[in-house]
Amino acid sequence: MAVLAGFVLAAGQADAQETRPSSERLLLGSRAAKAESVASVDNESESARAEHRAEAEALRNRLREGDFHPGDRITLSVVGEASLTNTFSVRNGNVLDLPGIGELSLKGVLRSELQDVLVREISRFIREPRVQATVL
Repeated sequence: MAVLAGFVLAAGQADAQETRPSSERLLLGSRAAKAESVASVDNESESARAEHRAEAEALRNRLREGDFHPGDRITLSVVGEASLTNTFSVRNGNVLDLPGIGELSLKGVLRSELQDVLVREISRFIREPRVQATVL
């Protein structure tokens, strides 16, 4: 089950999904594999094969690097935690620096995974946080 940014979750719900890839991650991996497969078919033109290889590489790069880059902004709300209820910018190194928590790496994190990542990380410091995150 993919959890989209903007839903409110309890920490226990995110822990159960921690080791399962998101549905978007699975879909992107499947699309990359299909593009790689089509790129290896001999009856395709060289330009079509090159296009499919480029598509596969772009998808694999997105899975590896994630969707967040320096300057991206995230509105975060943690119920009962005023210091964590604000708009934060992704900094160099694709990290989010949260007061009282420190730097959280967003490398490899897709937008659809942000909510789960934040709940999991914040729950290391706050018991059963109610978190809402929105990417601006």
